[in-house]
Amino acid sequence: MKIIFYEQNTDTSAWLTGLQRELPEAQIRVWQPGDTVPADYAIVWRAPRELFCQPS
Repeated sequence: MKIIFYEQNTDTSAWLTGLQRELPEAQIRVWQPGDTVPADYAIVWRAPRELFCQPS
């Protein structure tokens, strides 16, 4: 399972630690502009539109 995480106004380390503990089989990454690698799920808060755009 591939998960994208995005929240711009918080320390993501606590979130990532907790998610990885609860979902040890998941591949979790913090989304960065330009990231177009597919994911199965997104955990986001106020994500930019670019996060959801499909590459052409």
